[in-house]
Amino acid sequence: MKHDFSIPQRQSAVGIVSMATSTTYKIIKASFFPIIALLVKSEAHTLKYIALGFVALLCIVVFFSYLWYKNFTFYLDQNRQEFIVKKGIFSKKLITIHLNKILHVNINQSFLQKIIGVYELKIDTAGTEKNEVDIKAIDGILANQLSTYLRNQTKSEESQIPLENENVESAKAL
Repeated sequence: MKHDFSIPQRQSAVGIVSMATSTTYKIIKASFFPIIALLVKSEAHTLKYIALGFVALLCIVVFFSYLWYKNFTFYLDQNRQEFIVKKGIFSKKLITIHLNKILHVNINQSFLQKIIGVYELKIDTAGTEKNEVDIKAIDGILANQLSTYLRNQTKSEESQIPLENENVESAKAL
C-alpha cells in the first residue's frame, strides 16, 4: 500500500515512548552526579520526596512528548516540489525543503526504537552541517516509502541538469 505524502502526517503514536525515554535519558545523564550526591547524602525519609520528584519529572516529560507528537506533521507539496515539516510546542517552526536540495535520506533504528517498532528518518540538505529534518518515530513501511520517494525525486532532478547543460553546449556550437 502506497502512502499519500501530500496529506500531513504525524509520527507514530508509539514514538511518544521513544521521545519520552530519550528525553529522560538526557536529563539523567546531564544531572547524574548531582542525583548520586543527593541520594548518598539523603536520609531515608527524604528518598520518598526524591522518588516523587522523579515520578513528577517523568510525567512532565511524557506530557511534553505527547505535545511534541501532536504538533509535529510532515508532508510533500507536489506542486511546489517541497517537503514541509511543521513542529514546535511553544514556538512553532515551519521547515520547507525544496526536493532538489536534499542530499541524503537516512533511516536509523536504535535499540529502544527496535523494541517499539519505529525508525528514525533523517534528511540532510545542502548548506547545513546538521540534519535539516529529524523524524524520530516513523513506521518502517512509511519510512522506506518516504525515503525512496525523496531519493527518486532528487535523482530525477539531477538527471535533468546534464540535459539542460548539453542543450546549452549544443547551442554554443551553432
